[in-house]
Amino acid sequence: NRGLSEALRTHKTSVVVHTAGPYQNADYGVAEACIAAGVHYVDLSDARDFVVGFNRLDAAAKAAGVVAISGASTVPCLSSAVLNHFRDRFATLEALDFGICPGQGAERGLATTAAMVGVAALFARIFGVAAGAGGTFVQAAFRGNLTFVGLPLILTLPGVPQTPALLAVAPLLIAYNVVSVVVLLASRHAVGWAMLRIVGREVVRNPIIVACLLGAGAYAVHLSLPVALDRTLVQLSRMAVPLALICVGAALAATPARGGRGPAAAAGAFKAVVSPLIGYLIGRLAGLDAGGLLVVVIFAACPTAAISYTMVRQLGGDEALAAAAIVLSTIFSAFALAAALAVL
Repeated sequence: NRGLSEALRTHKTSVVVHTAGPYQNADYGVAEACIAAGVHYVDLSDARDFVVGFNRLDAAAKAAGVVAISGASTVPCLSSAVLNHFRDRFATLEALDFGICPGQGAERGLATTAAMVGVAALFARIFGVAAGAGGTFVQAAFRGNLTFVGLPLILTLPGVPQTPALLAVAPLLIAYNVVSVVVLLASRHAVGWAMLRIVGREVVRNPIIVACLLGAGAYAVHLSLPVALDRTLVQLSRMAVPLALICVGAALAATPARGGRGPAAAAGAFKAVVSPLIGYLIGRLAGLDAGGLLVVVIFAACPTAAISYTMVRQLGGDEALAAAAIVLSTIFSAFALAAALAVL
């Protein structure tokens, strides 16, 4: 702090804008150095504990005659400004729900998915995957378990942009299902109008895509279910993953000990190693900060979703390859996610 204070005095600095986050678990060293040097201070923190605790510097800042501001970010600065502007329109305001949409034009999640699909198709050829099983290999290599692995992990990490991560999941889930239908059918049908008709039919009747769209529509119109029905559906939804894993285990038990393990291991390794590397490169090219880059890498490193096995069964793919790839990718991804959290 002393060195920074001296540097600020030497350069006759008037104001410091502190943007070097993340601010979770950070100290107030930069602000303290600015106060000691008589320099005004502003930071872009959106970390609740950091902003709330900043008040401890109030007396020192007033004594030094400087302005010290924390939280000049989208939250709480801009969100509070909007609330302050509209507060007179409400007789009583008890709670506020808000969302933040990233303004960049490039969709990193969809770009990463597209890159993974293309590279996975190339790997399928390199590893000699049978033509009819190519779609199963590609789906296992790109389709991650975002809902039950990615999001819960993101929501427990400090310093990551949770709202953009949440907003990215909805289009990714729909994209995952549409692309899965396409790659699974394309590996078993000749490309042409007949295949396009089949793809269109399967996309329209796909229960996951239909559920996503119905859920989005219900949310848009603020549809609420009776408490009894809502609780019943919540309990049923919690059975989805265990039932899918039981099916995966049954498929593995019926899989011959020899044959098919090589492509499954390759798909699992691709999901745990190659996919995160692709996500990292695209994130760097898109100029993401450390938190955003970590979100992309975690989503890309998630193990293959168990629901992909159901898709393979519905569309006539290689069930044994799908089941083995799910298990192996889960094992490999545990190490990949640990490495991502340790390095990034």
